[in-house]
Amino acid sequence: MTSPTSGTGERVLVVDDEADIVALVAYHLVKSGYRVSTASTGPDALIAARQERPALIVLDLMLPGASGYDVLEQLRANAATRDTAVLMLTARREEPDRIRGLTLGADDYLTKPFSPQELVLRVGAILRRLSAGGVGPTDVLTVGPITIDRAEHHVSVENQLIDLTPTEYKLLLILAERRGRVQSRAHLL
Repeated sequence: MTSPTSGTGERVLVVDDEADIVALVAYHLVKSGYRVSTASTGPDALIAARQERPALIVLDLMLPGASGYDVLEQLRANAATRDTAVLMLTARREEPDRIRGLTLGADDYLTKPFSPQELVLRVGAILRRLSAGGVGPTDVLTVGPITIDRAEHHVSVENQLIDLTPTEYKLLLILAERRGRVQSRAHLL
């Protein structure tokens, strides 16, 4: 585990056992204004997440000590780290791997080899989405006649409440938040 690199933005924890990947990711994140710290094992990642409280964790799946899946499960099970954003960055590109990561609570999934610029943009998008989800007027999203109240998990069309299952609500919310952009099946799953 290394100490934080200077920067003025939000803290990002980079977890990977490949030093060259860590250096590449950290360099681009610091260059974009993020404060970066690193860990190279699953147990170190959990300790760093609890101590440093990063806004986002870039997490590899294949780690010594505990897999990225195990780390993600433990992060989501702990009240102190439950809401920490996680971007999976891994060489495992098969659909079942992506589905498992997203099902366990990852916010995004990027496969190696990757574009450092794309990674930085995805980190920024996740953090913007999380900061927009706070209490206040941003809790209500309106798209045409559809109104989605994120705080209450209510949907209405032309002021008439619509009864949706939790899955239907989540799908509608994703599509409304990302309107005009194609969503992959894997992301929706």
